[in-house]
Amino acid sequence: MTKQGKIDYLKLPTNELLDKFGEGSHVPGSGSAAAFSGMLGVELMKTVCKLTISREEDKYVKVRREISIVLEQVEKSKVELIKLFQEDAECFNQVSIHRTERDKAKANGNKKEADRIARLENELMKEATEIPLKIARTCLSLIDYGFVIFDKGFQSARGDSGVAISNLL
Repeated sequence: MTKQGKIDYLKLPTNELLDKFGEGSHVPGSGSAAAFSGMLGVELMKTVCKLTISREEDKYVKVRREISIVLEQVEKSKVELIKLFQEDAECFNQVSIHRTERDKAKANGNKKEADRIARLENELMKEATEIPLKIARTCLSLIDYGFVIFDKGFQSARGDSGVAISNLL
């Protein structure tokens, strides 16, 4: 839990986080899953970069500087994906709370209150829609690095860079 009583999903054990995705709740949802997939892609790319940089074969020594630069760029994006993961979970949770309140107001015949809450929900929904777009842009900005790593990185770790590219897509 964070200070505000919100769950920091990325601090949960892996099995518990996976269970949260599958428990039939709205949070964490598809935006957070996309950010998580991107983070996994980043980590796999970092592995290939580090393995490449550590190699002494000529073909890897020749690309060491380029791969080092790629590694720096990839590491920066992880911070953004972590932030977006949590923002998505928190924002969509607020949307869901407003939907529930709106439905209760409707059920109680309070149309004016239901309309007021619906307006608030719509404003939150704009933000909730923008966050997955930011996640997609962040992941897509890494694709070219993924192909550089796949083409020039340590060949025995091509599976890692291939899965990274798949996750980013």
